[in-house]
Amino acid sequence: MRASVIIPSLNAPTLSRALQAIVAGTELPDEIIVVGRDETGALSALPPPSGSGPGGGIVRFIDTGAPSAFPPPSGSGTGGGVVRFIDTGAPSAFPPPSGRGLGGGIVRFIDTGAPVCAARARNLGLAAATGELLLLLDADCIPRPDWLAAHRARHAAGEQVVGGAVALAGSNYWAQSDNVSMFHEFIPQQPAGPRVLLPTLNLSLRREVFAAVGGMDESFPGAAAEDADWTIRIRRAGYRLWFDPAAVVAHSPARTTRADVARHWRNLGHNAVRVRLRYPEEFGTPAGARRAAWWRLLSPLIAARITAGVYAKRALWRHWPSLPVVYASKMLYCFGAARAIDSGFATRP
Repeated sequence: MRASVIIPSLNAPTLSRALQAIVAGTELPDEIIVVGRDETGALSALPPPSGSGPGGGIVRFIDTGAPSAFPPPSGSGTGGGVVRFIDTGAPSAFPPPSGRGLGGGIVRFIDTGAPVCAARARNLGLAAATGELLLLLDADCIPRPDWLAAHRARHAAGEQVVGGAVALAGSNYWAQSDNVSMFHEFIPQQPAGPRVLLPTLNLSLRREVFAAVGGMDESFPGAAAEDADWTIRIRRAGYRLWFDPAAVVAHSPARTTRADVARHWRNLGHNAVRVRLRYPEEFGTPAGARRAAWWRLLSPLIAARITAGVYAKRALWRHWPSLPVVYASKMLYCFGAARAIDSGFATRP
């Protein structure tokens, strides 16, 4: 089964590590598509294949509807220089083990010209992908060597949508604690089985699922809760969401300060409450949750209840130093939810 890996990246410092890990895996995808911005030059600095030049197929252009920082060659006919793909020559920059090639030797970069929301980046990558198996991987996720093999095996067993596990690797206390709060339900120690929703930092689906359900809702700003909305919509369309703890990535977020974590959880609450109100049956959302005052007044109790649930999992006991941050993050989530209700964003259709 032809496999495409889609990686949204907004100048992610971990992108090269993610690409190295994919290429070093026990199985290789047929293509990797990176979508977003590369203002630091991490991709453009990669050496192209020997003997290729600017006119020799390294850059191919078609219109994506976004202005580009990469002007097309003279006479390319793209109507103003909108870039779709930059072929980075990944096998030269990322030498695979034992001389293996990477599906013909191309990592493709879709330059969006300006920062776009995560939903837009992923939708562009999904639309451009040519594989029957579509894998979504975040740029701050480092897959284990058998990551792709585990996803393929689960699909070979009959699943159509598979979410993998998240190893709670963080570069410091704040990143580690953010991981514990965010992905405690998707750690490798959790049992395999069906889920109500799945995060898309480590997700695979068959092309026919994407064709039937469509892409993510691009009205969600930033990178928060658009994946929950999308995977619930997939499940409502009749496809089972399967969690497989064998398909593991290590998540190394850039949220390394208290301010980073606080911003993340306010933004998550802002976006996620819209999902909770849109799908009340999935979450058991009470009627009072449509009022901002409900979130503000009950925030200490909501945070305490969720934090207790996190640490009810024995596998997370070793992360007890993160408990204060987990509790505070849930409080901030509530305040973000209240803000979304006040602004009207939470109740948009």
